[in-house]
Amino acid sequence: MKPTVYLDNTVISYLTAKPSRDVVTNGRKIVTQEWWALAALKYELLISDFIEQEASGGDPDAARLRLESIAEIPKVPTDISNIENLAGKLISAGALPVVARYDALHIASAAVNGVEFLVTWNYAHLANPHNLGLVEKICRDAGFEPPRIVTPDQLSITEGDEDVD
Repeated sequence: MKPTVYLDNTVISYLTAKPSRDVVTNGRKIVTQEWWALAALKYELLISDFIEQEASGGDPDAARLRLESIAEIPKVPTDISNIENLAGKLISAGALPVVARYDALHIASAAVNGVEFLVTWNYAHLANPHNLGLVEKICRDAGFEPPRIVTPDQLSITEGDEDVD
């Protein structure tokens, strides 16, 4: 069975973004596109209703591209009671700020559904090493194993990777 990966909207945004003058942005875009090309071979990619909601916002053309890129990706079940409860705990304990409600919902969606990895480019709230310990503790205290929060380059895949089936 393939490891499960919950896709954060930042990954989807970098995948579909227009070229930028910013070298970091372009680097992340390239890494994301290379990762995306092989990710489904090695991982079971998953999203949630919350990802779809986020992806549909903003510029209509960009939103269309984001939604098209995830159209075939299965959604985790939305156990709204457990997800909202865990997201609320993440925020009230200070693991994530109130403005990061969607980020808390993403962590909770992944944890409640037993997803192994949450892949993101969001260093402010999700891949923030200062928050990870508290995020993990809150998830475990609530009875859920937290997802490992990583960036696409941390789950990098090469064509010669012997784990790719």
